[in-house]
Amino acid sequence: MARTPHRFQPTTSLEDNLAYLNQNFDVIDDQDLTKIINNGTTPTILFGYQAGGFNGLDYGLKVAKPGVDVIHATDDQLVFSSAFNVFKIVKTMTLTLTKAAASADTGLVSAPHDLGYVPTFAAFASYDGTLYQPMPISTPEISGAGVGLTVLSAFAQADSTNVYAELLAPNTGSVHSFYGGVMNIDVKFYLMRETAN
Repeated sequence: MARTPHRFQPTTSLEDNLAYLNQNFDVIDDQDLTKIINNGTTPTILFGYQAGGFNGLDYGLKVAKPGVDVIHATDDQLVFSSAFNVFKIVKTMTLTLTKAAASADTGLVSAPHDLGYVPTFAAFASYDGTLYQPMPISTPEISGAGVGLTVLSAFAQADSTNVYAELLAPNTGSVHSFYGGVMNIDVKFYLMRETAN
């Protein structure tokens, strides 16, 4: 537990005030060693020192699940720990693929991400702006002469300069009416700090 700081006394000697100063630095050290924040009743956030508390390291930051004491929480009881290596999203981008006709490909669409490395990424596509599904997409014909054949495929890629997306319509002989005509597909990219290479 942190000690109470001493106040300088104008009537005491320089030596005594220097001793008070050193004691105050000790108090600062104690206060900065471990800081615990309560949610009113339960210790919820811990940052600073905890012996071996961060997968063998002694310093870090932890946030516990609601109702869990962060001091004694196991890793699966934490919503965050600086010991966890988690994907870190540094940028989001959206590309729009426009299919102009029933059997048309969109061609490769790209945009610069300006990260300077090949990012790990996750990409999701939406036909209507509300329902998203992970890329790549391979959609089979569900009725008509080409049942089971791939009607649409959508791909996403990234290099050290750009992100890319493309939609292909390989089954040109039979395209279900749902996919006919013009269709815009938004592809949302979540680019990570981690590199892919």
